[in-house]
Amino acid sequence: MKKLSEQTTGKFQGVGVIISPAEDGSVTVVSPIKGSPADRAGVESGDKILKINGKDFSAEKIDQASKEMRGQAGTSVKILLLKKKNLKTEEVEIKREEIKIDSVLKNKIGDYGYIGITMFDEETGKDFKKVLQELTDDGVKGIVLDMRGNPGGVVDAAYEIGDAILPKTSFVTLKNNKGEVIEDYKTDDKYNDIKMVVLVNEGSASASEILAGAISDLDRAKIVGKKTYGKGVVQNVIALPEGDGLKLTTSEYFTPSGDSINKLGIEPDVEVDLPENIKGIGIDYQETDTQLSKSPRDIKRKIEF
Repeated sequence: MKKLSEQTTGKFQGVGVIISPAEDGSVTVVSPIKGSPADRAGVESGDKILKINGKDFSAEKIDQASKEMRGQAGTSVKILLLKKKNLKTEEVEIKREEIKIDSVLKNKIGDYGYIGITMFDEETGKDFKKVLQELTDDGVKGIVLDMRGNPGGVVDAAYEIGDAILPKTSFVTLKNNKGEVIEDYKTDDKYNDIKMVVLVNEGSASASEILAGAISDLDRAKIVGKKTYGKGVVQNVIALPEGDGLKLTTSEYFTPSGDSINKLGIEPDVEVDLPENIKGIGIDYQETDTQLSKSPRDIKRKIEF
């Protein structure tokens, strides 16, 4: 039995897209990795992958789909997409590259600190705490925590971050398909209470939704952006002949208030649309990234009131 999860650690050669099996049996894009060939080619969260190099792929063959898109840097792959935004098919040819993922990014926006979490790997929790302390020592007035386009990864890393910024609480609960609690992640009472705003969007999934959900439930920070992806289950796959697999949902994550994330996502406190034809999001696109530019104002408002 092999766990079905996003491959989001270290570095690899491919197009840089995170995929997940959808309920309709399709292979769906959770998020392109920021700055990757897939991102530059216009692949977006919610797009469905119909064919790769002329071969049909469905949710049962998601591992094969992932392997088909990976390959030696410099080689190309053709992907037929059903675009979420207009429900039209579009074929893109993407040249593979070596994809190196830095999971924690640090910067400053005026008097405020910026921490971007692109994914959760084994080092993300430790790196986040280091960066948070550095920005706190610099005297920033607040933190913008950007988890847009974060497809998830190692849940323990999200828990480490929650433990660093949340008061003593039940961070997230994992239940089996009978509703029985398998694990209850709890934070302690030692945490950094610096003012924060959290950015999320349609590409924020899994572990990033768990963290955003806990922050929202405890009213630790405003959530700004768009509704998240809605992926809050643990799935296993049993290998079958001909390379197919039987996908089984074995457990599900619930926020501190008992809400399910799966299929529902996390609703932002403040919904902010991005301009059409925006070239990118994040610290390098502050002039056009309306979600990011709004965040320091929300922190200031929370400090003053």
